[in-house]
Amino acid sequence: MGTIKKHYEIELAKDKPNTLLLSILLKVLNRNSITLNDWRLSGKFTPKKAYLLENPTETLLSSCTEVIEYFGKGYIQVLSSGVFRYNAQVKSKVLDDVEDIMWNEVSEKLFSDNC
Repeated sequence: MGTIKKHYEIELAKDKPNTLLLSILLKVLNRNSITLNDWRLSGKFTPKKAYLLENPTETLLSSCTEVIEYFGKGYIQVLSSGVFRYNAQVKSKVLDDVEDIMWNEVSEKLFSDNC
């Protein structure tokens, strides 16, 4: 099952699902495609504490202050130093640079049945 569909099902199963997010995810699923711009616009900034309440199994850096979560449940950590960090190798003070690299890694998996 693709990560977009998984994201939709996770949101739908919540006690209080985000109906706007559900409608956007459903539109992407029905269209069966997503562009880099669509994906970038899906980024939602969430304070670290709130993110961990919804995702208790995730491990974030101690210097993380916020998380930017994208379609498919991928995320970038916003560090107190002003650095955006996707993983140990991918980090920058320029969000677009980190998003470009992340997009190249996740885009094929968004609709794949093998993830």
